[in-house]
Amino acid sequence: MTNTSHGQVLILDDDENRHIEFDRILRGYKVIHVYSASEAINALQNSPPFDLISLDHDLGEFNNSHVYLDPGDGTEVAEFINLHLEHDRYPKRVMIHSWNPEGARRMEQLIREVKIPVRVKPFRS
Repeated sequence: MTNTSHGQVLILDDDENRHIEFDRILRGYKVIHVYSASEAINALQNSPPFDLISLDHDLGEFNNSHVYLDPGDGTEVAEFINLHLEHDRYPKRVMIHSWNPEGARRMEQLIREVKIPVRVKPFRS
């Protein structure tokens, strides 16, 4: 049984290899994996507040099962947090792991506006 004493983490990325690497890094956490902006927004609305969310900016058009979806991008999630997420549902911390510098800067700005600690750290698996 997995020890989830460290808390709950949400990972938004369209690359299955990154999800696998996050699982390896985040042992001891309950990790929720999502592949589109709408899935991330749904998780933010319907799960207990996350200890950490990690967001990619650029999302592809297919999930890990090669099913087409409207992925949106990480900015949609940051905008949702900034404009619509209730304060008591805010994540404790946000990490932006995107390699898209312009997209990451915009996401960081939106998160900082609501005073959630945020760190930009590009990540490759």
